[in-house]
Amino acid sequence: MALVADLAGIAWRDGRTVDKPLATVNRWVSGNPNAAQTPQYTGEIIVDTTTAQAWRAGNLLNTGWMPIVIND
Repeated sequence: MALVADLAGIAWRDGRTVDKPLATVNRWVSGNPNAAQTPQYTGEIIVDTTTAQAWRAGNLLNTGWMPIVIND
């Protein structure tokens, strides 16, 4: 069996980065991220600590945050 390094989040000299894992929350912020936070990459997850609402970046615009809705 081969061992493979996890390169997630590694930055290369030319500015490229390897995709970060989406299994965990990437940032915690106070307040709605729409128009206030610019995503670092598409698919980034942010949690608003004021309302406990999770948000996912649909694109790289600060207005592209989509609420994550969980139905019981």
